[in-house]
Amino acid sequence: SKGKDGMYVNWGPGQPTGYQASMLTRTPMNCAVILHGNPQRNTGYWAVKGCDEEKHGYLCQKKKDVSLQSQVNPFPPSLTGPLQYRNISYRILQKPLDWEGAVHLCDTLNASLTSIQ
Repeated sequence: SKGKDGMYVNWGPGQPTGYQASMLTRTPMNCAVILHGNPQRNTGYWAVKGCDEEKHGYLCQKKKDVSLQSQVNPFPPSLTGPLQYRNISYRILQKPLDWEGAVHLCDTLNASLTSIQ
């Protein structure tokens, strides 16, 4: 409805694995990824992964200051450009990093690693 965020989920088959998988493998499942590649039918679905050990691309986000009259893009220019949603600008970064590296690189852009709650 007007003024409220909707809920969108697109978990892949058998997802989210979450806590149970973490306990079995002793690897924390601490981030979500968008599946692509094989099998092709799963492309676009979400999955839970252990991003302390695996390396993936990621999203940085930066909130715009709505009190400023003229808004400049809060991120430096890129080939793909930032995505805008409401007062937040998102940047897709495809450099494969672990979670800590992604947090650090977003920090260098005066942004934060995107969190989905």
